Amino acid sequence: MPLEIRPASRLDLEVVRHLAERIWPECYGAMLPPGQVRYMLDWMYASHRLQADWDRGVRYRLALLEGRPVGYLAWEWEAGTDAAFLNKLYLVPELHGRGHGQGCRCRPGHRLDGSGQNRGHMERRRA
Repeated sequence: MPLEIRPASRLDLEVVRHLAERIWPECYGAMLPPGQVRYMLDWMYASHRLQADWDRGVRYRLALLEGRPVGYLAWEWEAGTDAAFLNKLYLVPELHGRGHGQGCRCRPGHRLDGSGQNRGHMERRRA
């Protein structure tokens, strides 16, 4: 069954936080030193941090499977361009390896900003 991708509202930021709490320990727990995942979750996904990111223009979409949240992606417009940069894309581990992440990233015709205008394209930021 394909994932439904829908824009998240400011009220959905707690859903994003709860998903991160579920996803991050399984994805990163074996790679990072003890306590590092907790530190990063507390730093990046604290409610006040998500709210501050929202205030500066970061927007989220929720991935739903049969109506329940199973992942999220975050993006923001690059100042002075028509490009939206993908900051985060996470799915619950049991959905890994099934092509859902690629499907979240490459949905033609998505109206990224909710304005009804189909401006821009989405890219990944590379370090």
